[in-house]
Amino acid sequence: MLFNFFLANHLSGGLKGMPDLVQPIFHGLVEAGHEVIGFGLGLQAAPAVNVLVEFFPDDGFTDSVLSLKAQSGDKFIFGILCTEDIEDALVMQQPEFPRRRANLERLLPAADFVWTLLPQVAAYEALAGAGKVALLEYGFSERFLNRHLVTDPSLRDMDVLMYGNETPHRVAVVDALRRRGLTCLSSDRQVLPEFITSDILRRSKIVLDVRRGPGVRFPSPTRICKAVHSGALVVAEDLGQSAISNLYRYAIACPYDGIAERCARIIADGRYATLGLDALARFRAETSMRDNVARALRLPALAGRN
Repeated sequence: MLFNFFLANHLSGGLKGMPDLVQPIFHGLVEAGHEVIGFGLGLQAAPAVNVLVEFFPDDGFTDSVLSLKAQSGDKFIFGILCTEDIEDALVMQQPEFPRRRANLERLLPAADFVWTLLPQVAAYEALAGAGKVALLEYGFSERFLNRHLVTDPSLRDMDVLMYGNETPHRVAVVDALRRRGLTCLSSDRQVLPEFITSDILRRSKIVLDVRRGPGVRFPSPTRICKAVHSGALVVAEDLGQSAISNLYRYAIACPYDGIAERCARIIADGRYATLGLDALARFRAETSMRDNVARALRLPALAGRN
């Protein structure tokens, strides 16, 4: 199949932060034998499969997709990649994007398929229709592996990377780390280019997966996947059991109040490089982005297509 990722609904800042989200999926599709257009210049007719990454604040864009589907039927195939918790008001009900959730709910019933990165298949099926939604999990991809892994601990000059935009919930951890004398940087994925983030990731002793705020219910698959592929040790805020909490097998899950102290102990112990590379070895042996994508392709709208 030919997959056409059409991203015209995203703002420039969102596009800057998208590589760690879409690249593993691109690679998994290619490794499974498919063709990928990573930045489509337009929506394409079947047999191409169009993929829209969720963010639909604009009524006009939503109207145009719905109109095209109504006019073209099976001659236009499109799916939606949902990356956020649909119940997270911090994202889905932002004052600057008041129509984001409403337009998503308009598009879901018309979509041929839906992939969700978070374990919310039932919630999305309630809106899109039964049998149209699959959980797309992240796994190891040789194509996504950082080609310049740092194996010498002395070359890891960043103590802790807070991977994500600064929020009060995250800044409190950063401040606690700095009070312990550790070098800590917050990585704003909408500001720093991907090549800078990738370089800092591989040089970090620890990478943090801390949720943006107390209402977030799930770990970040994109953040953990990118950090592990960089050979970095992940310390993750422990959010409990879920269908994607198996990602904690490749990280150190820690209660929020204990994150700073746990990082300080790991760095003092000096085994951060070994622990990070061991997690990468397990991720490589136990998971496969190709196989995870293949499972997501078993949806009725995609099964049997060439």
